[in-house]
Amino acid sequence: MPVYIHLPNLVFTKSDIEQHYKGGLEAFRERFFWKDCNNQEDNEIFAIAAMNPDELPVDELKENGMEPVFASENYDVVHRYGAKSNVEWLEIKQPFMWHIDCSQKQKDKAIDVTKMTMDKIMEESEKGNNLFNVIK
Repeated sequence: MPVYIHLPNLVFTKSDIEQHYKGGLEAFRERFFWKDCNNQEDNEIFAIAAMNPDELPVDELKENGMEPVFASENYDVVHRYGAKSNVEWLEIKQPFMWHIDCSQKQKDKAIDVTKMTMDKIMEESEKGNNLFNVIK
């Protein structure tokens, strides 16, 4: 499922979180997901958002089992401006990113949003339809 690119995002595959993070997926969700946060989860990836790169919780993640993922460089830091992928499993089409295993239908929905005018996006937002949520 495509997720919106915040500035910046620390992106991991869910399989790496499940394998390496102490306590697995549930512990990771408990620590990094709360009401109204900008962190995102879809079927294949987790994205932790921050205002600045130095605010990303790299040390905390390493202390909780993610050191092998950092050592193997099987993660990405994606910035909203000039976004590009540095790993083979992540695709980017501003303002969204998705895992290469994401369904084509979901990718198409994200691409449709990229073609909308800001007026249309705001109109949908006023109806309660936030087009920048995780696309399902």
